[in-house]
Formats: sequence, C-alpha cells, structure tokens
Amino acid sequence: MTTSVDDLGASEVLAMPEPRRRRRGARVLCAVVLVLLVVELVARLLEPQLSPAARWNHAVPGDHLENVERLSAAGGVDVLVVGSSSVGSGVDPDQLADDTRVRRGAYNLWMNGPSAQSIELLTSRFAMPALSPQVLVVAVSSRELNDVGRSQRDHVEVLRTSSAGRTLLTGEGPVARLERWITRASALVRTRQELRQPSRVLDVLLGRRERSAIGPRGMDTERVDQTLEILPAHVEQEREALRPFAVGGAELEALAELVDAAQARGIEVVLVDMPVLEEVYVPYHQRGVEDDRRYRAVLASFAEAQDVELVQARELDWDEDLFADENHLNGKGARRLTGLVGDAIDR
Repeated sequence: MTTSVDDLGASEVLAMPEPRRRRRGARVLCAVVLVLLVVELVARLLEPQLSPAARWNHAVPGDHLENVERLSAAGGVDVLVVGSSSVGSGVDPDQLADDTRVRRGAYNLWMNGPSAQSIELLTSRFAMPALSPQVLVVAVSSRELNDVGRSQRDHVEVLRTSSAGRTLLTGEGPVARLERWITRASALVRTRQELRQPSRVLDVLLGRRERSAIGPRGMDTERVDQTLEILPAHVEQEREALRPFAVGGAELEALAELVDAAQARGIEVVLVDMPVLEEVYVPYHQRGVEDDRRYRAVLASFAEAQDVELVQARELDWDEDLFADENHLNGKGARRLTGLVGDAIDR
C-alpha cells in the first residue's frame, strides 16, 4: 500500500528529505494561489453588480455613492446639503436649485442615524472634494449633536472601520500607500464586505435589487406623500438615541471641523436646525425641554462664534400636516423648509 504525503503526520513530514518537503510546500502554495485567483475572478465578475455601499459597511446608501460619482464627473454641484434622513426628506434639491438659480444644481447627501462626526467624515473627506460646492448646507438636530448617543457612536465606528473610511482617514505613510494600492488592484479586497454576506451575493446572481427611494439628486422620496404616523418602533429608536443626552463636546467639535474645512475651501456654510414635532419629539430627551433648550442654545452660540448663517426653522410653527413622523417632514413640509434654506443662501 502506498502512503501519500498528505496522509503523513507533522512529525513524519519533518522527517522527510528536504526535496520532498519543498515539493509538498510548493503544492500547498500553488493550491492557495489558485483558490485566490479563482475568488478574485469571481469578485471581478460580481463587482459591477454589487452595491458600492459595501465599501462603507452600508453606512452610506449605495445610490448616493453612484449619484456623487456621476455628478462629480459632470462637474459637481453648487449646493451640497448634508445631514441625517430628516434632511433627506426635508430639503428638495431640485426646488433649492430653482429657488437659488444655481447653474450646477444641488445635491442632498444624507445618512440614516449619523452623528456629527459621521457627517464631518463623509462631507469633508469625500463629498466636498468630489462635488466642489459653493455652498454647504449642514442640517442638524439634537440627535446628531448628542455626545453620548449609542446608535450615533456605533454609526461613526462603522463608517471609520469600513474600507472606504479607513482609506480616507489614513495618512501618507508606507502602510497607507500599500493599503490603497492593494484596494485599487484587487476586486476581492474592494468587495470583501459584500462577499461576506451570501444573501447579498444571491440577490446579485438572481438580478434582485431593492427599490430605492433616493432620487437622482439625493432626496428621500419615500415620505413625500405621507401623512403623520407615529410608530412605536421609531419612538423607541429615537428615545434610545437621545437618552442619555449631552451636548457641547466631541460632536460639536466635529461640526466645527466641518465648518472650518468648508471655509478653508472658500465654501459658504449654512446651518439648519431641523424642525421636529415639538410636543412629541422633545419629551424623548432624558430631561425633556431642559435638554432641548440646552441644545438650541449651544447651536445658536456656535453659529454666532463661527460666523455662519443659522436657519432657526423651529422658531416657526410647524403643523402636524407638514410631517410624515415626529422628526421627518413630508412633501408639503419639505417645500416650506426648502424655501427657508433658499432664502438663507440668497441673503
């Protein structure tokens, strides 16, 4: 009976003559290289169909990334709006472009549940360089500026640890250059987050793609025709994001960094305090009205210190028929808020 090299134990392999050990090692190495080449080929075939959001750990909707790439190639935009999904449904970039008569138009780049740190990272290191806006509209609420929000902290961590986030945050050292080179060279590296999720790969193979509510200029169109609906799951989500609550620390510093980065590029900055359904949303804070007043005072002082325009939309009355839920406007509400933002840009 003949015993193959693969059937031998570790001690027997070590006892082999040197040429046999080398041949066995070469076969193993060839097998590993072959597997990697096959997987790389599969990744290259799948990559055009995979969502670019995978490189951001899905913290940024894929349609935004495709839209930004398209608009960047076309020369960018004049007005860039950034923030959470509240501004996603709250500012209409097409109306804003019409109201301000800008040549390159506007884009609304929003994320679900970000912190100010998330907004700063995506905007200053990705969106502003790609789109070269003349005006940056930064829309915030107490949620984005909460220094101790758990879900917000998770969001920025997911963003920072994504392959795209790490690329943006790394410096110019040899390790950073090597990582960027590997990412450019290998589809397997670029798509590894997506390939780790078999259900997403299966969707690609079957030609399935989720219907997107993101318009070509970034607006979240899902809530345009909605009337007010308060859902228990959403209530719990917002309460968790606002309890505990503290303002004036790391998130405000991130907002300052974003304003500084924009102004260093010669970009005009407009801040927006997003409207909410006061009687419903304010009590979600741990200390209710006290926390909300503290947030608004900090934001107003910040805008004055930074010498930027602040659209204090909450000083106006916002009726229930303007909302899709307690912190998202519907189409009617968006038309009103967009008008206010346009007026601030024209001033």
